[in-house]
Amino acid sequence: MFDNSSLRTISSELGEYCYQVTQEITNPSKIQINKLIEAIESEPISSACLIVKCTRAIQLLNNKFVYKNNPEIQEFIRSNFSSMDGSLSQFIYQMASALAIGFADAEVRYKTKGRKVTLKGFNVLNPNNITFTINNGLVKEVKYIDSGMQKYIPLWKVVHIVNGSPFLFGTKKVFGYAEAIKAYSLIRLKQLILANMAIASRRFATGIILGLTDTSQTTQQLDVKTGKPIIDQQTGKPILKNNGEILFNSLKSIDNFGLCVTDKNNAITTLNVNAGEQFWTMALNIIDMQLMRCFQIPDTIFNAPTNPFGNGMTSTNQLSILDSSIMNFVVSLKENLIEKVVKPLIIFNFGKQPNDYYGDWDIIDESEQSYKQMQFSNLVQAMSMGLVNNQNQDAQNALMTLLNLPKTNPEEQIAQKTFEAQIQAMQQQAAQTTVQSPDDLSQQPTDKNSQYP
Repeated sequence: MFDNSSLRTISSELGEYCYQVTQEITNPSKIQINKLIEAIESEPISSACLIVKCTRAIQLLNNKFVYKNNPEIQEFIRSNFSSMDGSLSQFIYQMASALAIGFADAEVRYKTKGRKVTLKGFNVLNPNNITFTINNGLVKEVKYIDSGMQKYIPLWKVVHIVNGSPFLFGTKKVFGYAEAIKAYSLIRLKQLILANMAIASRRFATGIILGLTDTSQTTQQLDVKTGKPIIDQQTGKPILKNNGEILFNSLKSIDNFGLCVTDKNNAITTLNVNAGEQFWTMALNIIDMQLMRCFQIPDTIFNAPTNPFGNGMTSTNQLSILDSSIMNFVVSLKENLIEKVVKPLIIFNFGKQPNDYYGDWDIIDESEQSYKQMQFSNLVQAMSMGLVNNQNQDAQNALMTLLNLPKTNPEEQIAQKTFEAQIQAMQQQAAQTTVQSPDDLSQQPTDKNSQYP
């Protein structure tokens, strides 16, 4: 049997920290954020993947706020975003960094304009300087180190975005899921492979140097200035070195000076060894593919499609996968903008709205349009290859539908063809009447009243 006491919340959102009234939490990641950022910036594939996702997030949000039944409020909010410091597109672009490092925060700044409260802009916070303060298991404030000073920003004044994952529990709910953590080890492995490839290319460019000498013989060491043998102080005998050791030390000078000096009885040659180009190419391709999967980017998005029907299907599948990987971020950012920015502006300037409705964000859904483009591309390709008859009425109507043009029924098409045939016959008859030979003209009767013979 239920009573009112059984309806209260028993657990906390951050259960392991609820034993204290106030607690400061830091990022539980073992890899520091600045190292993740440096790794992404230094690796072309990772940085390109992040740029693609950030750009796509801007396209999906479309910068369009919608408020039904009140054009004044809609125009007021839109004008706030268009006239704020910086641009909304740049703000979305920076906040999309949460996809790579797990979270992103920005302080909302307001200003007064007469009796109106308007949006001044956003201050995107450096994730390296952020910790959170919780109270009874709930996040209350953002602790931010700004120019060496500690500042506490209430959470209601911060747009806080986390990259979602099914396994966000405890403090991970605050710091999100960082895609760059999976890619970090691969980036370091790629750097190691590239470094070894550079060494190998230098080593195998001219082949391996091979020195031939009689290693069973030894040679006295001579003083460079006097030319006399160097005497061992302990034994009083000349110092002897193996010929192999002497030649080896001489060959080492090639790396620094590009030359060496050796005995005329020695022989120096090179061995042409395969540098392993296929191995390096295969290793780098595998790592690049895994990096794209770490960022949930389709493998073929940077490659030319091999589909014989064109790239319509490839583009549609790529777009679907890409959108699914960032849709959680886009929806979260939209809800944060409405709750943390739009709602306060409307309440400050227009008062509370009925049904707690404060507008919505028009997210572009291009999947249907992309599907139509794929259908059109495939149908045209099939007709050009002869797989579908060009005169097929259903195929023609399908093309007309995809082009948003009116369909033609069979009766209209027959009537049109009949009319065209009649026009063509009349044109041919007129051409035969006009163009005649000189003999035909001489046999024609002459009009006596005509001024021409």
